[in-house]
Amino acid sequence: MGTRHAEMIAIDEMLAGCGGDVQAAGFDRSDLYVTVEPCIMCAGALSLLGFRSVVYGCRNDRFGGCGSILPVNQEGCGPCSGRPPVGAHVGRSFPAKGGLFPEEAVELLREFYAAGNPCAPRPHRPVRKEL
Repeated sequence: MGTRHAEMIAIDEMLAGCGGDVQAAGFDRSDLYVTVEPCIMCAGALSLLGFRSVVYGCRNDRFGGCGSILPVNQEGCGPCSGRPPVGAHVGRSFPAKGGLFPEEAVELLREFYAAGNPCAPRPHRPVRKEL
């Protein structure tokens, strides 16, 4: 039996490679692995894109959209515009499983924020550093 290797590709790269066609991008055949539970907005986007599943390391107790705050992964998300019927949801639900190496996930986040984001735009005003 052969071994399958997951290929890491950014969501925007997948969409660009398919000319923006969500169906052709194959998200319904894709599992997303992330360090921290997706926020409510990101969980809504994942629902709209139709991801097969999401696995995350640590919970997001402030903004979690996969059960910590709201179960967007179970309910899908509300429509973005218009006047839909009460309780109407768009997108689809997806299973989300948290707790995959949670201590390591928190440590990765600490290291990232301690070092700063080298890809972040320059701030328009000086950043205060707390000692």
